[in-house]
Amino acid sequence: MCTVGLAVKRRVKLILIRHATMYHEPDDVGDDLPVFGPGGVIEDSLEILESLFEIEAALGIAIPDEDLTEDLFRSVERFSEYVARLADSTPDPQ
Repeated sequence: MCTVGLAVKRRVKLILIRHATMYHEPDDVGDDLPVFGPGGVIEDSLEILESLFEIEAALGIAIPDEDLTEDLFRSVERFSEYVARLADSTPDPQ
């Protein structure tokens, strides 16, 4: 993952742990840990929604509803890569 991707991953982790109950530091969150669901960083549906809204606002992106699949949340790595690609393809506001 490139430096931009690593920065996005760290930012995603920081936002996720802000809404999580079990994790308090980005280094506590393994890249292979599921983002959402039993055993994931976030287990509560309201918390994942709050996290997604915060990620979208922080990175100036919009995650299409049709992309919000179980597969997307399979791991922090997978989700962070997706968010980094989306952020990279979103034009900067003029």
